[in-house]
Amino acid sequence: MRLLHHFCSETAQKGFLSIHDEGVRDVWTKGAPTLAFDHPVLLNMMISIAALHLTKINPAGEDMADVHRIYFNAAVREHRQVIQNINKDNVEAVCLSTILIGLPAFILLQNSNIGHYTIPSQVFALLRGNVVLFSQTIPMLDPNSQLEALISAKPDMKTSMKDVRDKTYHQPFSELLNWRAPGEVIDEESQAAFTFALNYCGRILLGIEGGEDLYELRRVIYAFPTVAPKAFVRQLNEKSNRALVILAHFFALCKAADNVWWMRGIAEREVFGIQSILPENWQWAMAWPVQKLAAYAAINMTTSAE
Repeated sequence: MRLLHHFCSETAQKGFLSIHDEGVRDVWTKGAPTLAFDHPVLLNMMISIAALHLTKINPAGEDMADVHRIYFNAAVREHRQVIQNINKDNVEAVCLSTILIGLPAFILLQNSNIGHYTIPSQVFALLRGNVVLFSQTIPMLDPNSQLEALISAKPDMKTSMKDVRDKTYHQPFSELLNWRAPGEVIDEESQAAFTFALNYCGRILLGIEGGEDLYELRRVIYAFPTVAPKAFVRQLNEKSNRALVILAHFFALCKAADNVWWMRGIAEREVFGIQSILPENWQWAMAWPVQKLAAYAAINMTTSAE
């Protein structure tokens, strides 16, 4: 129970997901722990994240890495089982554990080896498809469910996704979108996926330049692996140079909001890692991510870490 207490009193209090909203803070610190006692999938997920938090804030302290792995693996197994039988009794726990399931994989990108870059496939694998799951579970929630706070927290993600699909945010990346490497052929589905991903990056960039609240910005950032088109993820897994460059743009933008424990340092590792495996004729496309990385790092140095 020590780790559950740590989750409520420390982990969920410091830069956690959407806690700029008081109702969301109450969900993570009060509602979720209460639910967790009746739903092992949520309990194990919260304990695993608390253990991971301890490894990050106190690397020299008690080794919690193995504890995290044990509870996280148990939570993933239970999650696979419970989503086969979602009902009104477990729907809140399913929703909360689904939100949390990709967070450890995201956090562990901090440990990646820059010299031997690997694509963050697990983040996309764990979070992709959550849109379908939420479309099934949200209608099952009681109108007075505590999860309404998460659904209605700013920015409204349904509106944001509609904007990304209907509006044009990718102007800053038009050169990348239109340029073709020698011999490169892009099918219609992949081009649409690349356009969506760059439009998403453009939406994040607009938020940064417009001074959007960093908590709200992180909500948009964390949603990207969930909503990334299947064709984009496939191109990533195939190590497409174009997909990798777009991913570098995304992670460079993450730097503007990474002064929280679960994001810190990921942007550099991803951007420089991607740069290290790209061929020479794609290096020009990394100028923008590297420049933004440096600019946002300089801004972060003038602000207090959370």
